[in-house]
Amino acid sequence: HGGKPFIAGKGITVHYLARLYNLGWTVADLTREFDLTPGQVHAALSYYFDHQEAMDREIGESQAQADELLQTLTRQGSAISMADCRKRIEAR
Repeated sequence: HGGKPFIAGKGITVHYLARLYNLGWTVADLTREFDLTPGQVHAALSYYFDHQEAMDREIGESQAQADELLQTLTRQGSAISMADCRKRIEAR
């Protein structure tokens, strides 16, 4: 997990849950989607809030790297949109 905190037995990082939570996902959404207990989600979010500044910085850096990669692939003509990807899959 690259040294990132994660939920034991699930492999889901606290960073990932925090990103989803910040996008508006609820504890109920997270428990349902990832087959977690409310306690697991609350423990992960508690860790996130105790380390929020550093984790938000890491999340931002990760997003910036992903954005940079997408820009590079777009310039090379290798990137496609999710809509184009769906069309290609449906055409198969």
